[in-house]
Amino acid sequence: MARFQSLDRVGRIGLLVGAVSCSLSRADQPAATPPPPPAASTAGWGSVSGRVLFEGELSAKQVRGYREDVREYVPQTIDESRRGVVPRELSRVRNQRLIVDPATGGLENAFVYLRKLPAAIHPSGNDLPERPLEVVYRDREFWPRNLIVRVGQTVRLRTAKEVADFGVQFLRNPEHHPLVSVEKPYDWTATAREPLPVKVTSNLHRIAVSHWLVVDHPYAALTAADGSFRIENLPAGTQELVVWHETVGYVVRSLAVDVTPGEDRRIAPVYLTPERLR
Repeated sequence: MARFQSLDRVGRIGLLVGAVSCSLSRADQPAATPPPPPAASTAGWGSVSGRVLFEGELSAKQVRGYREDVREYVPQTIDESRRGVVPRELSRVRNQRLIVDPATGGLENAFVYLRKLPAAIHPSGNDLPERPLEVVYRDREFWPRNLIVRVGQTVRLRTAKEVADFGVQFLRNPEHHPLVSVEKPYDWTATAREPLPVKVTSNLHRIAVSHWLVVDHPYAALTAADGSFRIENLPAGTQELVVWHETVGYVVRSLAVDVTPGEDRRIAPVYLTPERLR
């Protein structure tokens, strides 16, 4: 019995020595080099580009009111209105509600943006610009007219040569009615995303209109003069875009686009027709 126990101990010792020697031999071998991670620009990210076009005659009856100059009149008393006194024109500005390039049919200032916050954001879109976005109110117009703002980003509202009282009708951010002068600009920081562009007006001069879109991601664009847009570094897969314009609201409420890694997906043009103008 003692002899068997001795042999058993020897066997266990042999197994232990063998295991140690195997581990040492594996330690002497160089470790396998893991494959390099895929590049962020091509592995899971792609771009989408396209155009928003106006399809119809610019001289059509439905279009006329969007193309004529916007006029502001001197306020009338009730008595003057009852007597039919013709109001006196106070100012006039270029109508910017429907800006169409006659050569290409391109619709300018349409918002194209991702409807929801995606599961991942490209590293290039995580950092917000340090400098605030500047909007200048001058001669009863906003420059730029429309704006895309990220949550956490600051907008500096300035006026060029006059005191202005503004009204901003947000849905999710606190409502603001700042009084701005040349010496005293107004800084506003977005705290929540807005599902749609919000309207910004001058309380003193209602003909001045701007629209701000507040998003919680970097995937938004305004169309250029020829109606073109491009949104870069979108997560690969099916993404849902919104196309919005101030003359109709939704041009397209939901536009599904398949984003291919490392490629620029060119989608078919999106059209706005005169019949849809409201």
